[in-house]
Amino acid sequence: MRQLAFCEFQREGDERHVDQNANHSDRDGRAAYGPGPPLAGQIRAGAWGVTLPVTLAFSVLLGIWLMFAPAVLGGTGMAANSGRVVGALIVTVAAISTAEVVRAFRLLNVLFAVWLLAFSGS
Repeated sequence: MRQLAFCEFQREGDERHVDQNANHSDRDGRAAYGPGPPLAGQIRAGAWGVTLPVTLAFSVLLGIWLMFAPAVLGGTGMAANSGRVVGALIVTVAAISTAEVVRAFRLLNVLFAVWLLAFSGS
């Protein structure tokens, strides 16, 4: 019966052999838990293409301030509630936009700024 490896990585010049049996080992002879790179390699691979530009960092800080400003400054009503919601949305969009593949997604923050301006006078 043939066993399938879900995630098998082999680099050129790598001396490891990924065996499809239950006993895997790396170069040092330590037992590896399942096929594929160790956890540290997977974490590094998950961060490829993710950066935090200064503009997104400021967006996160602005979003956090918008969430807490009504409590700090004593705001009430629709403007305070709108600030809390928009602050959370800004932080969410900035977090998603750290991936370079969807960096244009950060332009949604412009729509949130228009939302804030529209409801700040109410």
